[in-house]
Amino acid sequence: MNGDVMTGALTTDPMAARKGDYAILRGTLMVSENYDLQFSAGTLSVLAR
Repeated sequence: MNGDVMTGALTTDPMAARKGDYAILRGTLMVSENYDLQFSAGTLSVLAR
């Protein structure tokens, strides 16, 4: 809606540049007061080429 804002960013382990699986974390992600943010953790997979 007009004026609604989502700010911030999701985060993961700083070592995620290496091959492996890493947890995706909520980090600083926030939404406007009119909403309730529900976060479901996920996995970032870094694969070799």
